[in-house]
Amino acid sequence: LRLVFRAGSRRFPAVTLGALFDTGGRMALDARVGSGSFFVLGGSADQATLVLRDGRYVRAPAADIVEALIHVRLEPGRLLAILTGCLTPTPEFRQGVGRGRVLEVTADDATAYLEQTPEGAWRLRAGTFDRLVVDYRSFGPSGPRSLEIRSQPDATRPTLSIAISQLEISQPAGPVDESLFQPVLPPGATAISLAELRAAGPA
Repeated sequence: LRLVFRAGSRRFPAVTLGALFDTGGRMALDARVGSGSFFVLGGSADQATLVLRDGRYVRAPAADIVEALIHVRLEPGRLLAILTGCLTPTPEFRQGVGRGRVLEVTADDATAYLEQTPEGAWRLRAGTFDRLVVDYRSFGPSGPRSLEIRSQPDATRPTLSIAISQLEISQPAGPVDESLFQPVLPPGATAISLAELRAAGPA
């Protein structure tokens, strides 16, 4: 993935991100800026570890870490659903309302907007949940290629633009190695709190 994060008028350097998810709620993210490491984040929704490039680390629920890091709250299951064009990890259909070429579909935890293609198929165009908006900009044969996640207007208005260069969905023959989701702490690593991470900001 290629990520560009903006907060208000401030734009941060692009981050290259390798990501691994499973449907059990585990994830592993390896973020780099240029040729250098930026952070590694791995674990489950309940317990994840973020290791920063200077050796500091945080252990907390994954969504709490992401929120402290970029002021946008995303759980592993939700992020996986967004990246694969599903929007919600638990799609419980409530109702659908047609609005011309757009179909508004309400689920338990999100509202999705599907657009009818010239061929007559329906494809996810945008969605909202938890005061966040997701816009799908382009699609490839295997799913979304570019999208944007932004908060509804507030003082900082965080926006995360994501371009997906390679997406592979597979069914493993056996259990996935747990170590793939667990970051390794470097020698002399120093624990910090979520409050300290939040105070440092996205930079």
